[in-house]
Amino acid sequence: MSIQERQAALLLNSINEIGPARFQSLIKKFGSCQAALAAGIQAWSGVPFFDSRTISNVEATIDDARRGAEKDWNQAEKWGAKIYLSHLGPYPKLLAQITYPPPVLYVQGEDIAVDRPAIAMVGSRRCSYYGEKMALRIAAGLAEAGVTTVSGLARGIDTFVHQATIDGGGKTWAVIGSGLSMVYPPENKALADLIVGAGAIISEFPMATRPFPKHFPRRNRIIAGLTLGTLVIEGGEKSGSLITARLAAEEGRDVFAVPGPATSALSVAPNRLLQSGAALVQSAEDLLFEMGLPIKKGCMGPGPDPIRKDLPEPYLSLLSFLGAEPVPREFLAQRLNQEASQLSSLLLEMELKGLIRSVSGGSVLKT
Repeated sequence: MSIQERQAALLLNSINEIGPARFQSLIKKFGSCQAALAAGIQAWSGVPFFDSRTISNVEATIDDARRGAEKDWNQAEKWGAKIYLSHLGPYPKLLAQITYPPPVLYVQGEDIAVDRPAIAMVGSRRCSYYGEKMALRIAAGLAEAGVTTVSGLARGIDTFVHQATIDGGGKTWAVIGSGLSMVYPPENKALADLIVGAGAIISEFPMATRPFPKHFPRRNRIIAGLTLGTLVIEGGEKSGSLITARLAAEEGRDVFAVPGPATSALSVAPNRLLQSGAALVQSAEDLLFEMGLPIKKGCMGPGPDPIRKDLPEPYLSLLSFLGAEPVPREFLAQRLNQEASQLSSLLLEMELKGLIRSVSGGSVLKT
């Protein structure tokens, strides 16, 4: 691939008026980015999606875009970023099949055009303890099975997916809604550095692009497009996870969901997907079976911890009431028929032994 064509692609990608649909139309008409620019902007008249107003706006901004693209090219070289173009190989095979693949991808890390199965794992930024445990369990199992996990580097479920995959010796890709030099959220910068060494950081935005809210639905379509299917672990009624699942379904990809308690607002998204026909998943083994991939020994990841029978009876009684959701202390006091002070003493003992964990609102969880 010529350097000149990549530079021309970065220029077109820097023009706000030219999204994936218009980029694709220019390539279809002229054959390359260089040819489209050499023909002149007025020659774009009559190309699908290019009306007179669009052409006028491009003419007014192209000089600024040219300067921005030059800076972008230099920064990409400085960061060692690979540049993938949708109209020239190599390019991720599955992503190339979506309706409007991103014209340009900036990548730090491994080659993302590799032929290796990948699954998207998404969920709530403010996930529950249950969601965290399921993300860790399933991601660890997929790492063991050699399946790449793909998520969005956000707080919550995304973070646990990437970290568990790395800890399990697997490959993970993070698709971000900003440029590679503007990793968001900032507290995940160290995690992003680890991902570069155990997979890849991917963006369709120029290197110095800030993480604006409108970028994240666009990022979600890439997460869905890179993978065989999307697993929703947790999400509320208007969750971005539902957007990713919808985009996956629209492109003919599989949708999976982890069932959650009906009383949890964070289980609305996965439970609704299950009602709509998504495949129910409780382990990496379930995912591998649904995708028709080989199931390797150990791929289920760490399962639920059994209650230890060697514990004192008061501990066993209390643990029997703890499940997937936080349990209020008042409920435990009622069920165990104990005074508040007596229960508090027991809970403190068990927390110090690492058997339970206190969470906000005065509730407790089994660790």
